[in-house]
Amino acid sequence: MSWFFSIFVYKLNNIFDSLGGDKRIERRVNSLFDKMVEKQSAVINKCFEDKAPKVGAYRVLRNKNWDMEDLIDRIRQFSGSECVGHKHVLCIQDTTELSYDHMKGRLKEDDPDFGDGSMQLKKYSIFVHPTMIVDAESCLPIGFSSVRIWNRERIEGRKKTNKRATLPYKDKESYRWTLSAKESAECIPSDVRKTIVGDRESDVYAFMDETLEVGCDFLIRSTHNRKSSVGADLDTLTEHLAKQKPMGEYSFSLPGRQGRKNRTAVMEVRFMPITLHAPHSNAGGKEKLDIYCVHVKERADSVPAGEEPVEWRLLTSHEVTSLAQAVQCIDWYRCRWLIEELFRLMKSKGFGIEDIQLEDGESTKKMISLTISAVLKCLILKRSYDTKREEVSARILFTNVQLVVLHALMGMIHAKNPRSKDGRNPFKEDSLPWAAWIIARLQGWCDMGKDTRPGYITLKEGLRVFEYQVAFYTSLKKDV
Repeated sequence: MSWFFSIFVYKLNNIFDSLGGDKRIERRVNSLFDKMVEKQSAVINKCFEDKAPKVGAYRVLRNKNWDMEDLIDRIRQFSGSECVGHKHVLCIQDTTELSYDHMKGRLKEDDPDFGDGSMQLKKYSIFVHPTMIVDAESCLPIGFSSVRIWNRERIEGRKKTNKRATLPYKDKESYRWTLSAKESAECIPSDVRKTIVGDRESDVYAFMDETLEVGCDFLIRSTHNRKSSVGADLDTLTEHLAKQKPMGEYSFSLPGRQGRKNRTAVMEVRFMPITLHAPHSNAGGKEKLDIYCVHVKERADSVPAGEEPVEWRLLTSHEVTSLAQAVQCIDWYRCRWLIEELFRLMKSKGFGIEDIQLEDGESTKKMISLTISAVLKCLILKRSYDTKREEVSARILFTNVQLVVLHALMGMIHAKNPRSKDGRNPFKEDSLPWAAWIIARLQGWCDMGKDTRPGYITLKEGLRVFEYQVAFYTSLKKDV
């Protein structure tokens, strides 16, 4: 298989050309972005050691001659062009909230770029809804087809009301799911199949209808027990599935987390064609949608005592008439976890986007848009290791000089433990997972076998240490 993945993190600075119509802005944004990738941080004081470049970074973010939307549009168009040659991409979207209330003494109360958060007491929040493009075959990230960054209006004594339920769909915040699908369709070439992947919040009939209308497929997790038809039988999804016997089983490694043990989950799989009927609120849309439902639930003897079984009910426009097709949809949905890891890398233990102290919302939003792209390098590196994609060259992320340093580091690791497994890189030389293995070792990770994997934060910190090694090597070469 041939690969079309760009050196996204390094080529991205090409989109900064004449940003704001000013070469000085371009140079300073380039410098800031490069340092964010090098230091694996969004905190300016951690990116630069000297005063002058720090001041330059703060100034360029406050510069009114360029805005966040201009940068986001460039990222979208660049990412879309990188999809050329791909047959099928997943467009994975979700929302996260960033809170800056810990800085409220330094922020203006009337700053229009901060607003109410999801909790009543939060008054300095920003919401981020990116759509990550992922190759459907390899599940490696490519870029972003949409990035929506916004804040809510501040309302004193805000209380939950039922007015939201009466609003037209296009006036609701949830319409962002549809807008992201439309933007994905606009920037990704028409000959590339596009599947919009979303969690339960995207279980909206109008979203599914409009996504199909713009030429995209969808794969979402169902939350509503909708009335639907299977042939002439009208019933709820739950009742339809209860009548179906499992059509096969599917196993995958389920990582442990708080309240859940690490295990191999054995899943029972059901699937069926269904017809959804439009609600009264979907005026002007299709009266019905003929789609497929895939239901996967963990087998009882696979669930540890005291835990709930893993269960997903998926709705998709993809044809599902065989177990293989159902499993393919499940695997695609599992890729949705990538966007959760993107958010984790952006926040406290990663790039620290909530720790930046820019003192105004406009600059903060610009920094958020830069951070989303800077995080991608670590995300790709981790994913390549987990999927063992040895056919992917390390050159998609690393320069020739960095590859020289990687080889030198590999020699040092092997020299320490030449006979042990931990001293031998198990991956093909110069492949991306080979590089990830070395980067993880710089942070003290050990390959203990049994499918042990380095975590995102380990790789993020390893990349930071690696950049010091590269800087030392480059400086040494100049002095010789």
